[in-house]
Amino acid sequence: VTNNIDETLQGIERGVARLAKQQGAITGQEAGLKIQEGIRGFINKFQNKSNQLYNKLDNFIKPDDIAEVNNATKLYEVKTGEFANQPQLQKRLQSNRAFSLMSDIAQDAAGGVLPYNALKAYRSEVGNIIKEDVVTTGVENKLAKQLYASLSEDMRSTAAAKGKQALQAFDKANDFYADGINKIEKNLKKYLGDKADAGQIFNQLKTAS
Repeated sequence: VTNNIDETLQGIERGVARLAKQQGAITGQEAGLKIQEGIRGFINKFQNKSNQLYNKLDNFIKPDDIAEVNNATKLYEVKTGEFANQPQLQKRLQSNRAFSLMSDIAQDAAGGVLPYNALKAYRSEVGNIIKEDVVTTGVENKLAKQLYASLSEDMRSTAAAKGKQALQAFDKANDFYADGINKIEKNLKKYLGDKADAGQIFNQLKTAS
């Protein structure tokens, strides 16, 4: 899997050209659905590659090693205090799946620490929320991204405490993920989600290619 999303976009353009030649054999709606299927497949491969890179940290950090989660718990404190005088608005915020995870982290993190495997599992859950929102709704979950960034900082601190190699492994994985997810959201998210019409997607791409 490449971390160069531009190559994926070029592949989409080639696919559109092939599908355009098949017009008559398949409808624009069917062609658009094929394009969406290909994009989702790429995103899954990207997520799997990202997970493989992060898993290399297991060579340096044991599952039961203690990890401080100060950034995640601080974010929870900030968000629980937001809109304290607007209970209905606060209720809407707390209905976000990412808020529920933050609450669970705060409860599990006695003394502001978690076992490394728990930190890793929580962070993976947040990453799945971000991916699902891109693939299914096409809507950015800002709170999930904030929580992911906070947990990433906590994980980076844990890696740094284990030495140079662990920190390099984390930075490599994190750079790969950050670059990939930003380009996916910028270039591919618009073709997915509840509001994306497969037929219109194909026609738009065909016109642009």
